[in-house]
Amino acid sequence: MARATGARATLLLAVICALALLIPPNASAHARLLSSLPARGARLTVAPREIRLTFSERAELAVTRVELVGPDSIPVLLAPPHFAADSQRVVVAEIRGGLQPGRYRVAWRMASADGHPITGTFTFTVDSAAAGLAAPVVAVTPAADSSPAVPVVAAESVTATRAAPRAATRAGFDAGSPLYVAVRWLTYGALTVVLGTVAFALLVLWLVRYAQGSTGSAVVDVARQRAARIGASAAGVLALAAVARLIAQSRAMNAGGDGGAEHVGTWAMLTGTVWGWGWLLQGGATLAALAGFALAARRKSG
Repeated sequence: MARATGARATLLLAVICALALLIPPNASAHARLLSSLPARGARLTVAPREIRLTFSERAELAVTRVELVGPDSIPVLLAPPHFAADSQRVVVAEIRGGLQPGRYRVAWRMASADGHPITGTFTFTVDSAAAGLAAPVVAVTPAADSSPAVPVVAAESVTATRAAPRAATRAGFDAGSPLYVAVRWLTYGALTVVLGTVAFALLVLWLVRYAQGSTGSAVVDVARQRAARIGASAAGVLALAAVARLIAQSRAMNAGGDGGAEHVGTWAMLTGTVWGWGWLLQGGATLAALAGFALAARRKSG
């Protein structure tokens, strides 16, 4: 009887760990960009010194990226994004590179607290007579007849040059793909089996033992071990699904950016976002549930 009680306790530990899998990282709606400085479509008479983005909720700074592409389709050097002094919903990226007249394109990428990656772009134009412009870039072109080099100064016609478009291709498997939806349903299905198995072992079999007394102990113990093995298999599926979710999230965080986009590392995503901490918690709970089921399946009645 003591060993049977231990088996029930082990299964109870497994269900507690499995219940931790139900804790969502965040139930709020996805974040969105509320405003920006420079504003979308603005024509500036003063060259900006920073890009300022205001979101509807706190930005996950560890996976936030801001890019600025100039009229010549070359990225402009920016400082790493940081929070504004008065709000963690405002992300600021200081412009360290010099600006020329022309049309600029801002591409940004961030994630809301639930881990959903969101991206966006907008453009603004710097006038040719704007204050704070960098010195014109001079290119030296040798003449065909070997005469002295002729300096060529970048003219305002550079405004007609469009920034290179963002990569439009999506990864075959990421947080927005149909396959990821299948992984989520697999996760929910496996979790249902885990919880159902524990409910069967702790409630149904307890009622059977209570109704039949000692005469039903052998049958109950065998049924509990089989339930534990089923639960262990379902927990193993949960572990594989968690790995698939991590791969998909990592691809989603690094998809759709310009060529100069900084890669978002998996460890930075796990330790620097609410989604990442939620994944670590759920991953640990899955392993604990798997261990609990495995122990319960090996216990013998006595």
